[in-house]
Amino acid sequence: MAAKNIIKTYHLEDRIRTLKVQGLSDEQIANKLNSEDLEGKDSISQPTISRWIKKDRKLRAKTAQTIVDDYMTDSIPADLKLLDEITAFHLNVFRAKVSLKEKDGSVIEASDMSFNDRRIAARDIHAIVQTKMKFMGVGAGADDLDSGSPVDLSKFRTEEKAVNDD
Repeated sequence: MAAKNIIKTYHLEDRIRTLKVQGLSDEQIANKLNSEDLEGKDSISQPTISRWIKKDRKLRAKTAQTIVDDYMTDSIPADLKLLDEITAFHLNVFRAKVSLKEKDGSVIEASDMSFNDRRIAARDIHAIVQTKMKFMGVGAGADDLDSGSPVDLSKFRTEEKAVNDD
């Protein structure tokens, strides 16, 4: 019987993954499977375990990448739309065209918008534009996309709501 078929024949896939996660070496896994799971019916070697684990990792990585790619294909357009909405809101704050409702219910009228409110809006717009450019692959930080750390958009969300001037 071919060595790779031993794993499938005796349904050892999950057992090997579990033992690997527990920190056992490939040789320890082979020894454990030979003594506990195969019980002399067959034998499996460390190189067989190593090859199977390598192949399994590649397959799982490919599957995970497909899932991530599909998610990004679906979520990025929605994220960009959200960024556009946030940018539009902050532009209106910067231009003093909206009133802001505070958490306590009080309203800051557009005409009373402070320089600091407008400065904060400008800073947030700048950060949003940088984020969009980064994900388009241009500008500072575009090469950092492989770092695995997603951009946290929560800092742009606010409980303040725009109140129409009408």
